[in-house]
Amino acid sequence: MIVDIPGWVCHGHADGISAIDIHPTGRRLVTCGTLPQIKMWNLLPILDSAAERDPNVPKLLAVLSEHQGSVLVVRFSNSGQLLASGGNDNTVLVYKLSSAPATAKLGSKWVNLENWKTVGSIRGHALDVTGLSWSPSDTHLATCSMDGSILIHAVSPEGQGSLVHSIRQQHHGWVKAVAFDPVGRYLASQGRNGVKVWDLSREWALAGHIEEPFHKAPEAAFRLRISWTPDGELLLAVNSTSKGQPTTTMIRRQNWEGTMSHLVGE
Repeated sequence: MIVDIPGWVCHGHADGISAIDIHPTGRRLVTCGTLPQIKMWNLLPILDSAAERDPNVPKLLAVLSEHQGSVLVVRFSNSGQLLASGGNDNTVLVYKLSSAPATAKLGSKWVNLENWKTVGSIRGHALDVTGLSWSPSDTHLATCSMDGSILIHAVSPEGQGSLVHSIRQQHHGWVKAVAFDPVGRYLASQGRNGVKVWDLSREWALAGHIEEPFHKAPEAAFRLRISWTPDGELLLAVNSTSKGQPTTTMIRRQNWEGTMSHLVGE
């Protein structure tokens, strides 16, 4: 995926931006990179050149520096009330926007314009956290890791998390992505041995395993982002191949191992 953004949306290091997400209101963009920082941006000056030139329109809204290592993934909850992040410190942090005035972090001259407070710290992975996904109701957060595990946490409206289920060593190596479907019945995961779909209504039983389009995929892909269409009828997974071409594979709901379509030119 190619994202065209202004040069001022950056993290000040050579390795670039590792993950992004857009707030459900369409007003904020969150980014992370190899530094232990998350940056919250005003989306308006990114989309509107007049707003970009207006000195009264803020660009950077907040810098969050709570991780102890690189931040690898960020995801807003569906309500937009919470933000989750995962890093190579093996930790998931949950933030909530506070109405209290923001203050400068100790040792920093920058004063945040928005006050995103850390309200939850979720541990349980032994290695880097590579993927996150909120359930449609925001009551659960799925996380995956280089340790080969998928953890599902119950999350309170205040952002406190507790482990309710784990899926371990099902991907022959680390798990690169997870995604709840919009209906809330399935959780999809992707790793070296393809895509697996787990059925929440049957106590997380394996509903499907799609392997063939992914068995020649490049091993270099460290983390991925699988996605469902808004109606939940299709699951889109990158890092696949068809007739020697790199593709995005489209998998139809409840016909997991059946006929698939491929988008060529990834």
